[in-house]
Amino acid sequence: MKTSKIAWGLFFVAAAALIILNQTGIIGEVSIVGIIISLLLLPVIVSGIKSRNFFCILVPAAFIAVLFDEPLGIEKFTPWPLLACAVFLSIGLHILFPAKNKWKTEKFDNSQNWQTESSDGEHVCFQNRFAGSVKYVTSKMFKDINIRSSFGGMKVYFDNAEMYANEATAVIVSDFSGIELYVPKEWTVVSKLNFSFGGIDEKGEKNSVKNGKTLFLEGNVKFAGITVIYV
Repeated sequence: MKTSKIAWGLFFVAAAALIILNQTGIIGEVSIVGIIISLLLLPVIVSGIKSRNFFCILVPAAFIAVLFDEPLGIEKFTPWPLLACAVFLSIGLHILFPAKNKWKTEKFDNSQNWQTESSDGEHVCFQNRFAGSVKYVTSKMFKDINIRSSFGGMKVYFDNAEMYANEATAVIVSDFSGIELYVPKEWTVVSKLNFSFGGIDEKGEKNSVKNGKTLFLEGNVKFAGITVIYV
């Protein structure tokens, strides 16, 4: 049995037990809703610790503290001062101690680093930080593209690009940033992205007649959104 299924199973068992205990008065005046919400947030914190994601550690922890501010005696710090402190502290720690990108593949280590931008060739790389930018993939033989955007926005146009073969991979690392991908409507886009407080959206009309080209999206997206726009 998968670990996630076990965790969710234990959660619902614990929630049922807490409801019974709350009715008997054993747990006192502690909010049963607060306890259940805290149990829901604990997996997020554990996941944040494993991936060294400060936002997933500090923000849920601050929210739990807000739920139990009276027993903890911290009412004067809640809710907004504590939550704002958690957000700003997370941003600061993220900048000082960025998490390692587990999606940075060996082929990028050998041929293309994150410091050099390139819109042409087999390996394309774009970066953006604390700004908005527009990028164009001009390669007629690209195999993969590295996209990193933090605290900003980025638009990436693939309409004049050609894949080396029928498949290519976009490795995306995005934190507090919106990324728009403009792809030919004849392409098929398959998302394998990992999201932490984010999501993916598709806009535009897809062509029902595909040309056999597939763009795979991989990487980590935190507090951000990815929009695929078919052109």
